[in-house]
Amino acid sequence: MIRIILLWVLHRSAVAFLGNTLPLHLFAVEKNATNYDIVRRVPPYFSYKLERIYRVGAGGSVNLTCVAVGFPMPRVFWKKSDDGEP
Repeated sequence: MIRIILLWVLHRSAVAFLGNTLPLHLFAVEKNATNYDIVRRVPPYFSYKLERIYRVGAGGSVNLTCVAVGFPMPRVFWKKSDDGEP
């Protein structure tokens, strides 16, 4: 039995088959009834890079989209800088 939990899950028999080829420090063990599954942890990263500088005319607007992925899913917070620029 192979289950999929979000990004990647291996059943314990698959882990035994792969032996030491997996970096197990990246995994967490989840117990489900009598089965033990291994869930891969993925560090957060931005899948869409924002420009460093956006130029907008007076009275204009800009729409910024942030797409961050990973497991567990990262939370994104926006902050305005305190350097006095609009």
